[in-house]
Parts: sequence; C-alpha cells; structure tokens
Amino acid sequence: MTKPNMNPYSDAPDYAFWSRAVARIPASEVDPVCSPSFQISSATKVGTAGSCFAQNIAKHLRQLGLEPFITEQPHPELVELAEQFHYGIYSARYGNLYTARQALQLFQRAFGQFNPSEEPWRSEEGKYIDPFRPLIPEGFATLSEFERDRQQHFAAVRHLFRELARIIQRGAIRPA
Repeated sequence: MTKPNMNPYSDAPDYAFWSRAVARIPASEVDPVCSPSFQISSATKVGTAGSCFAQNIAKHLRQLGLEPFITEQPHPELVELAEQFHYGIYSARYGNLYTARQALQLFQRAFGQFNPSEEPWRSEEGKYIDPFRPLIPEGFATLSEFERDRQQHFAAVRHLFRELARIIQRGAIRPA
C-alpha cells in the first residue's frame, strides 16, 4: 500500500530531478552520467517518432551500429531516394510528430478509432497531398493512389505499435 502523500517520484534518485542534479549544486559538481536502467543491443527494436530530436536519436543509433525499427519501406525503385522521400527518417513515413496528442491521433487513425474530417489537399499542380503528412514531396496523382499509400502507411504504423507492444508484454526490455 502506498503511504499518504507518496507519488511515483518519491523514491527517485537525485539525478532524476533537475533541481537536485543541476540547479541547486555548483556547476563543477554536475555529473551528466548515470547508470542506465536498461541496455540496447543490436537485437533491440527501437521505434522512432518525433521531430529533430528523434531524427538525431536514430542517426546516433546508426552510428553505434544499431538500426532503428523501420516498418515502412520505400518501393525498390526509390531506395536511392528514400530519405528524400521521407523513408527511414522515423519508423514509419509519418513525418514530424510534435506532440503526444498528434502521436495519439496517428495511432487512432491507423487503428480506425478516429477519422478526421480534413480531406486531402490539392496542390497547384493538382496532386493530392496528405494533410497529416504534408512534407511527402511527391504528392499523389489520383485520389485512389493517395488512399492506397495511406492504407499502406497505416498498416506500417499498426505493425510498429503492435510489435513494440509485444516486446513490452514479453518483458524483452529488462533492467540492466
């Protein structure tokens, strides 16, 4: 049973708090290194989503010889242009996700729990643009092409979330 006035942070070490680890101590005593509570190996699946911070995490993982978990692959003819077409930047081709609300809505859209009223946009060239992935550079020539890509994208997002949920359920990420 939890003691009165206890919260999930009550027993956290000093380094878990900015005020105790940085703000209230002399700069010469700040220690930015602590022991991690888990380890990542080449077999660990790490999904990425976010903005430039997540992009940098993925780049650093690659520099360490660890591949981020990618569920949305480019067509074989686009492999050399994959990054330009926003493949492999994150686990799926969703572009930047700036908020937890945006990630939740992506999840809900992929699993058919939320259907926003926003229709595809039309570019000046007449191409269909996904309003939730506006930086996909090529656009789509037809509405059916747009729909096929969106369904493929949602399948990749579902695969990402399901696989990461399985990993968590199996307890595959264990304390170091």
